[in-house]
Amino acid sequence: MSGRVAALVFFLVLCLAMSGLAGCKSIQNISEKLIGEGPTKENTLKDMNAVVDAVNEGLQDGKEEITLFVAVTEEEISAIGTYMSPFWGKAARYSILSTYDEDEKSGAKMKVRIELEQSVNYYAYQAYLDPEYPMPAEQTQATELLAALKEAITEIYSGQDISSEFDQVLAAHDWLVKNVSYGEDLPSDSPLNSAAGALIDRVTMCQGYSEALQLILLCATDVQTDIVVGNAMDRENNQWVGHAWNIINIDGTWMHVDATFDDPLGSPEGLASHYYFGQTDEVMRSNHEWAEGYWPSATETDFAFYRRAGLYVDGRSAFELTVDSLTEQCVTHIELAVINTELTEDRFQFVYTDNPNVETLTRSLTDVAGTTIVNITPTYTYYY
Repeated sequence: MSGRVAALVFFLVLCLAMSGLAGCKSIQNISEKLIGEGPTKENTLKDMNAVVDAVNEGLQDGKEEITLFVAVTEEEISAIGTYMSPFWGKAARYSILSTYDEDEKSGAKMKVRIELEQSVNYYAYQAYLDPEYPMPAEQTQATELLAALKEAITEIYSGQDISSEFDQVLAAHDWLVKNVSYGEDLPSDSPLNSAAGALIDRVTMCQGYSEALQLILLCATDVQTDIVVGNAMDRENNQWVGHAWNIINIDGTWMHVDATFDDPLGSPEGLASHYYFGQTDEVMRSNHEWAEGYWPSATETDFAFYRRAGLYVDGRSAFELTVDSLTEQCVTHIELAVINTELTEDRFQFVYTDNPNVETLTRSLTDVAGTTIVNITPTYTYYY
């Protein structure tokens, strides 16, 4: 069973809302003369990974339909929305043109025509890249999305020298977390749960955060990114719920980036967290699940934001030295990833002792896969 086939069972609740694929079997078993040369080893798609790649390629090329020889079942084709993000659009309808008793040479089971429907992201993307792109008159939301996308990219990158891919992704992530609100009461099928919701209305859910981040990076950078469709643990209700986030190739290394989880409900306005910026598969497994093998593996560096910024500290002594150094500089928000130290809310008295300039101190502790993420907000008697 392929990774994408496993995803059908694994993530049915989220993905059925994305699928919408309808079947049409009015052209079964037409003659080989109409089919042409028929299936071969070279033109038969062996699994749903290949089928999804073909559908996404067709969507990105602006095609209205594609015709494929496939070695998968009709059940898999009918649930294709389960295996793919709707970022570029969707497979709207399929027709079985011919069936085979698993062709001996190619393994083909059928020839299928899939009708495609591009998303507003597709049209906004095309128009962003080509100012002369003939935007269809009916794509009014795509026109709005294009204007909002341009505004966001200007706010994120204009006037800044951001050369590394890491910093380009970080800037887009932080802008989204600071400027977009999580729509707690939105239904999962809300039209706001999209890049349009995130960039136009500035309120969305997980799909919107991930689509907006992908659209910004595709248009403004050369960073390679994709959307992971899976589940995340709702700790309040102790159950898995449908979720989406990004996996991004940053400076040659694949990393998970979950902007939704970095914008928690109740977090201070205008403050970006980085718990899930640059994470590995291993860390993400603590409260995310997805069909591994469906997307690239992220195995090299966990807590990449903290490591790169020198905010990943090991042990009590290193923790206190880092906090002392930052408070001496009157830093107004301190965010650290701490290991090998037992921290409790009452173990911060050293800050007042070591730096009398600290007037008040608020802090929060969050456990992420055995690492304590510490957020400290000091106020000072005076600022340097």
